[in-house]
Amino acid sequence: MNKVRYINNNLMIVLFWAFIATILIFQLLAVDEYDLHKAIIYSSMITSTFAIYVHLVLRKVIKRYIQTKRISSLILWVFITAFIASIILTLEDYTIDSFFSQDWNRHKETMLPQFFGMLMATILISGIAYSFELYRHHIETLKATQVLKDSLNDLKVKSIRQQLSPHFTFNILNNLQFLIQKDKNEALKLLSQYSKILRYYVYESQNKAILLNDEIAFLKTYLELEKDRLKDEAQVDVNISIEPNDLKIAPFILSTFVENAFKHLSTKHKWVSVSIQYKGNKLYMNVKNNHDDKINEQPKGMGLEQVKKRLQLIYPDKYILEFDKTNNVFSVQLNIKFE
Repeated sequence: MNKVRYINNNLMIVLFWAFIATILIFQLLAVDEYDLHKAIIYSSMITSTFAIYVHLVLRKVIKRYIQTKRISSLILWVFITAFIASIILTLEDYTIDSFFSQDWNRHKETMLPQFFGMLMATILISGIAYSFELYRHHIETLKATQVLKDSLNDLKVKSIRQQLSPHFTFNILNNLQFLIQKDKNEALKLLSQYSKILRYYVYESQNKAILLNDEIAFLKTYLELEKDRLKDEAQVDVNISIEPNDLKIAPFILSTFVENAFKHLSTKHKWVSVSIQYKGNKLYMNVKNNHDDKINEQPKGMGLEQVKKRLQLIYPDKYILEFDKTNNVFSVQLNIKFE
């Protein structure tokens, strides 16, 4: 990819100077003393000198200024290099005119005006080159900053996953303990489903994004297992309406809210409600559970705080997350906009 970009940049540079040379040829042909042959030679030499000056001399001066930020040094070096380049260009102009006219003394009186003309042209080109180089440096800085930002975000997401991993795993093992104590046969049957959940967590949590349908399937399995674990101890209402699609979502964004609801259930009259719908290009999720104020002063656990950070990193300006605690009912409303 970098090699292709390098080739494309060189091609654009060649085309640019070829365009300048062509324009100069047409301008010279408008002057009576220039024929096509002389115009091509003059244009080629002058354009080549300008190109060498810009790419081999001026760009190095400008890059050095960008690193040091010394404007006085930049002005001094640009003037010196422009002065030298103007002398060379004036000599080239004199040589070409004298060669075609075979009169080496004829054009001496015009050298000084030509020099100042070349100096003005060189300074103008220096200003244009400086603007382009500064713009290029700005773009490269933005790209480098974005790469660093993306890398930092990846590190943050990985760190958050590592923090969530033991929390989720301990809940799974705790649920399995309840099942084994109640009914060994049922525990063996449901153990296979728990294995699927753990396998899903281990492998899918390593991906930046997974299919929304896979996350929903995982969530349904988790809800069924919680229903089996709690039996008649809790009322679990589930309303999930997701049509098959190819949308992708960050893993465990949705399940964390459901897990948190079961973790902070009230000790009496346990109740959990999970509603997930997808309309247009937005996903709507609402999770509610009742809790005991005296036991759970802050039902928002570490898992919710970590998922908030993930949402901020992965879906900036594309999500709405609201918490509400009213009459011993804790509610989470999450909306995610998909592009």
